Amino acid sequence: MLMKFRILFLLLFLIFFFQACTRHVKINNEYYKNAKLYFETEFGVDVISMESSYIVLPLQGCKSCLIDCLSYLSDSHDKQKYTVVLVGTESYFFEDEITTLLTTIKKEYKCLTDRKQKIYRYRTGFSHPLKMSFSKDNPEYLEFRYKNGKPSWYEVL
Repeated sequence: MLMKFRILFLLLFLIFFFQACTRHVKINNEYYKNAKLYFETEFGVDVISMESSYIVLPLQGCKSCLIDCLSYLSDSHDKQKYTVVLVGTESYFFEDEITTLLTTIKKEYKCLTDRKQKIYRYRTGFSHPLKMSFSKDNPEYLEFRYKNGKPSWYEVL
């Protein structure tokens, strides 16, 4: 009898474990909807019908975040996959490394520019670089953050 309960418990555990592992990341619906509205209104882009993913980059962001995200883009092998949105204006005070990386990114990626930072008119959760995909199968809404001193993409809460 005890063996049956152990087997039943093990089966239930495995079912719940696999469901948790295969679940998609929960996306903040308000941010997601407002980001779609931002792209449609400001750029005339219907993100649902596009195959592209987007990386939204604040040019007035912190230096380390900007360099790390630009380096990530520069090293990426999926250059056709991403459209880069540059928010803000380039600074005359950018160091050579940032200027060089930005020049490379502009040559290798399709870029959209939001010089007037209109993204802040929409509630998108934008304060750090964002990586977004609006596909129905695998939507993505991630923020470039540091954890234990290492940069990576994390879910926007």
